[in-house]
Amino acid sequence: MRFLWRGKPGNRVLVNGQKPKQARMALKHQAAQSFLVLKQSAGSCTEMVVVLVCKGRMAYCLHAKDEGNPDGEALLLDEGNILFTADGYDVSSPLIPLLFADVTHAPVRKKVAFCRSEPASHVVLIAPRRSAELAQDPEGCQQVWLLCLGKCTDADLSAFLFHLSRRGALRWDVKQCYSINRRCRGIGGQGAVFTGTARTPTGDLQDPRIMREIRGQLTLPGVHDLDQAAVKVWGNGSMAAFRAEVGHLQKMCGHPNISSLLGVFCELGEDSAQRPQWVMVMELCPGGDLFDLVSDGVIPQENVLQIMVGVFSALTYVHANNIVHRDVKAENVVLHGERAVLIDFGIACRMEEAEEMRRRVGSPGYVAPEIIRGKRYNELVDIFAAGVIVYFMLCGRLPFAAEQQETILEKTVKCDVNYGLEAFGRVTPPLLNMVRQMITPNIPSRPSARVCFVNLSTIASRAVRMSEAFRIAKTALAT
Repeated sequence: MRFLWRGKPGNRVLVNGQKPKQARMALKHQAAQSFLVLKQSAGSCTEMVVVLVCKGRMAYCLHAKDEGNPDGEALLLDEGNILFTADGYDVSSPLIPLLFADVTHAPVRKKVAFCRSEPASHVVLIAPRRSAELAQDPEGCQQVWLLCLGKCTDADLSAFLFHLSRRGALRWDVKQCYSINRRCRGIGGQGAVFTGTARTPTGDLQDPRIMREIRGQLTLPGVHDLDQAAVKVWGNGSMAAFRAEVGHLQKMCGHPNISSLLGVFCELGEDSAQRPQWVMVMELCPGGDLFDLVSDGVIPQENVLQIMVGVFSALTYVHANNIVHRDVKAENVVLHGERAVLIDFGIACRMEEAEEMRRRVGSPGYVAPEIIRGKRYNELVDIFAAGVIVYFMLCGRLPFAAEQQETILEKTVKCDVNYGLEAFGRVTPPLLNMVRQMITPNIPSRPSARVCFVNLSTIASRAVRMSEAFRIAKTALAT
């Protein structure tokens, strides 16, 4: 990282060496004047220019008195921001929010250097969006940041852009990043899903290189295959839902039992209006979903335990981050080898959103009784739905199945579940008792996701506990 410039959109900044000398001197003078303000507010001022340089793999803020020898001030990455930290400060302050910030880049063709730093080789532009909703263009941007990278290889640049996009930054080069199969894998209410392959092997992109990560995304080496991607092209779904799902996946990114966000993109449509197409790229899970798996026959108890430890590891992580999924169902649990992965956070919400936590949402047959009644609920609605999944895998049918949706909801409210010997005679009593505790209208009686994980660990045989799926779920939970 060589330097960073911030100003209002529309200010003319030349990156090809043609900026007048007087402007460069004014820029350096303003950087020196703004430095103390930056230390106090970490970028809250709207009219600020600041210069940053890089020493090794660390990005620093350069004080005018310390030219060529930066000490203490640094730029870092957390799960959703570029942070500023200074010597003597115990905490890092968010400087650039990345969620839906527009990102683009360009090479520098002529030598440009500020504050005696080495010339920049690439410029990355980051424009955070002001509006809570996605507009068709970034006119609402109040800030534009120019990050000028020196001694930056193509691999370094690709890795940096990859990590920005995994944190929700919006890129405009999806076709340059992924080769997308034209054959549609599925169409839902929110859009169509295609498969894609990364043009640059993602194994080369795991190290962000340019900025050090703190409180970064959970990473378990050797678990993810990020070269194969599921490419979701947003269609009829609302932009609020798109933003919500990306925001939740940004927060959850890296957990092996939760859908891994690989990038957020936008491209202009090929029609005359050139309407933007919003694209979400996630890790591909080629094993199909649980609903299709159960359609082929009842799943043995050992396999059920192996799948559900992953689901409960995911839900423990989700709930620990104050998020409720609200659409846990067999269709939203997919398999990547032995590993179960929870997907589709389109209607998830945060626990502190009081109005949302009374909204009637979810899938009939899985939705908890308190949601149907319109009562305020909590994260234990996900436990009720997870219990339905366990029931479904063990006996091959849903506990509240009926032809009419109204009948399904009425049966759910009554919560009169059939645990007949024909279907559950071979199920071990501890597991059957756990299912009963989960599928109950009595909310306080339902166990938490972590308790469910511990209970399954106790019930599981040694073969299950030694499986790859169990090891991954347990390691992620411990991390």
